[in-house]
Amino acid sequence: VEKSASPVSCPPSATGSMTNTATVDGSPVTDPNPMNNSASDTDTLAPASIQFSSATYMEDESQTASITITRTIDTSGISTVEFSAAPGAVPAAVGGAACAPGIDFVLVSGQVVTFIAGDTEETVNVTICGGDTIQEIPAENIALSLANATNGAVGSPGTAVLKVNDTASQFLQ
Repeated sequence: VEKSASPVSCPPSATGSMTNTATVDGSPVTDPNPMNNSASDTDTLAPASIQFSSATYMEDESQTASITITRTIDTSGISTVEFSAAPGAVPAAVGGAACAPGIDFVLVSGQVVTFIAGDTEETVNVTICGGDTIQEIPAENIALSLANATNGAVGSPGTAVLKVNDTASQFLQ
């Protein structure tokens, strides 16, 4: 005899149902030992969500900005996402392959960030170059983005702004 239960309630991020099956020799109606039944649970978690911990970051010139990327929902497996840092909205910081005169930060393109099982946070760095000797705009913008997630999806915020504080201009009058 096969017994079926109604769908069971699952956590909001999971779906599934439970079926209770009993095999009874000689009797199609009564189960003489209901304790020998088994059940299997096929809950499926929603995929991991990978996003920035903040929509805005701020760092001074000549520093390294630490950017936190978080992973939520299903953290049981390995997930990856690509991180990039490029010139942002006006006033945009000028990016380059390395720090040099006229370059505000080192560009980052498609840096793979890996979350191992259980990881909920990873940190990436953006190198901010020293300011020129002339006064610059007080806070230039760097656009941060996440793309191409594997074993997950890019969540919100999937883009962010890193504002570069011009610390050299405070000494120029």
